[in-house]
Amino acid sequence: MEGKTGQHNMGPTNADIIAMLGKIDLKLNEMDSRLKTLKGLEKKIDNFDKNLKKLWAHMDTVTTDTRDKVDRVENTIDSVGVDIEGARRKISDLEKDNSKLR
Repeated sequence: MEGKTGQHNMGPTNADIIAMLGKIDLKLNEMDSRLKTLKGLEKKIDNFDKNLKKLWAHMDTVTTDTRDKVDRVENTIDSVGVDIEGARRKISDLEKDNSKLR
């Protein structure tokens, strides 16, 4: 048997391999934990996206309803404006007739 100085290093020992496999296992566990965290974040983002789409749909409905109401009010105001103008003309005509009768 040769001494340590004369031995040829033929590769890693079983203990070295076991230690390296242990390190690899730790790294894989860390990666797995990070992936689980990312999946949780992905679910949260998906839920946020769904809620945001619901909010936009609701806002669109409210905006459409409000626009319809404003249009009806504008039409009512326009028709009242026409009625007021007609009433003004009638009053003016009646005042002229009244002046003629005096």
